[in-house]
Amino acid sequence: MKKNYIVSKANKLITSKYELSLQEQRIILSLVGMIDSKNQTQFYEYEMTTKEFAELLNIENTNHTYLKKITKQLMEKVVEIEDEKKVTQVHWLSTCTYYKGTGKVKLEFHRELVPYLLQLKEQFTTYYLSNILQMKSKYSIRLYEILKAQQFKRHCEIELDKLRRMVSAENYERYSNFRQKVLEPAIKEINKQTDIIVQYDVKKVGNKVVAIRFDLVSKSKLEQELYGGDEA
Repeated sequence: MKKNYIVSKANKLITSKYELSLQEQRIILSLVGMIDSKNQTQFYEYEMTTKEFAELLNIENTNHTYLKKITKQLMEKVVEIEDEKKVTQVHWLSTCTYYKGTGKVKLEFHRELVPYLLQLKEQFTTYYLSNILQMKSKYSIRLYEILKAQQFKRHCEIELDKLRRMVSAENYERYSNFRQKVLEPAIKEINKQTDIIVQYDVKKVGNKVVAIRFDLVSKSKLEQELYGGDEA
């Protein structure tokens, strides 16, 4: 798997509601990295070997039965994309094919995701796949993408309940648990593994935390390469 793959996603997709495991996110984002988001107008099947597949998932088992179990679970996952008038539920993948005796797997995105992954002109986010491949937490990947989409502002504030929903951590109702299990481990991984440095503070109403304020600093000059300009 090429770690220099570039992942491009519409911000609407990044902030949509979905829950994927760490392994499922690695699969989806690696496939996104194979897309030519500027020039393609439709999805094709994207090929991996079972060895590459296992390496991507950080497992030693390349048995088709085991890998098919993982992809079957992913085929059942849905992303909810919401706008002012509707909520659209879309499966991430339309097909997954294992070719017997060849060690090859081919996967294809659902066609309804075309507006969010292809021909992106505005309100989209781009980063190198290598930023997320070493992460150990599914929350780290989700938070990284959410903050990366806001990086041009250098600062952003997200309501706590909204942040919980976006990273699929609604089960951590108490802020202290959310901070300990989700927020701080994710920020630690982001600061160590990615191209941005994140610091945060909280906004309170009385004694209740209602929002998180994030400060975002570039670790390098990747923005100039990816976005063609200076930092905002």
